[in-house]
Amino acid sequence: MRPTTLTRRAYHRLVKVADRARQAGTASLSARDWKQFVEDPSPSVRRALAARRDVPSWVLDRLAGDGDRRTRQAVVDNPGCPPELLLACLGDADRQIRWAAVQHPNADRAVRESAVRSPDREARWAAAQLRELEPDLIQAVIADTDWQVREQLAISTHSASVLEALMQDPDARVRGEVALNELATETQLWRLAEDSSAAARAKVAARDVLPQVVQRRLAEDRSGTVRWWLCVSHDRDIALMRKMSADPDELVASHAMTALEELTRHS
Repeated sequence: MRPTTLTRRAYHRLVKVADRARQAGTASLSARDWKQFVEDPSPSVRRALAARRDVPSWVLDRLAGDGDRRTRQAVVDNPGCPPELLLACLGDADRQIRWAAVQHPNADRAVRESAVRSPDREARWAAAQLRELEPDLIQAVIADTDWQVREQLAISTHSASVLEALMQDPDARVRGEVALNELATETQLWRLAEDSSAAARAKVAARDVLPQVVQRRLAEDRSGTVRWWLCVSHDRDIALMRKMSADPDELVASHAMTALEELTRHS
């Protein structure tokens, strides 16, 4: 049975929700069918409608304001969701929907700019993770008042100039994330290993691959926390473990000795 052959009330009463959802998601629909399904009392039916690739824009627009969160999520996850609707979704009450709107492939300059300049930290955070941000929007993120937004830029950027700018960030947590970016140079890692903040130096120590000169510098760091991160992050390095087994910090030395025993047992 199709919605066009019954009154709306009779259709909802006689046709199971699962069958209505299947029809809404797969059947060829008339204009009247679209209207009936978009007003269906079951969220699962409306979600099936929102996920269709051939869904008309007016249906997506209606469902973007749906009371069911998962229906609105289906709207913003739809590959055909237009930029103007993504822009409207930046005002959604749900953070995951706002996030998805910013990172949608159809998001245009207007969406990105609105996100970067939004009072909503979640939207700015999502924008900071975008690989392709216009230069003026990147500068806005670098100047963001929230360190976690700037931190996301340090994690995600593929720009050497942006990384260099973030080396000057007033927050050590942001500077430290530069060290974990795969594009960080040996010179930058050395400078961060000399940073005044142990939090930034610890991030360098936790990096998977370190130049030997930086590794040696951190093995002599005045902070036990920095040396601990170096030890646990590089405990497959037999020469480093030999050195750190004599560390003045008992926890560092103990971990290094345990790692050294394991390494020599299998060598």
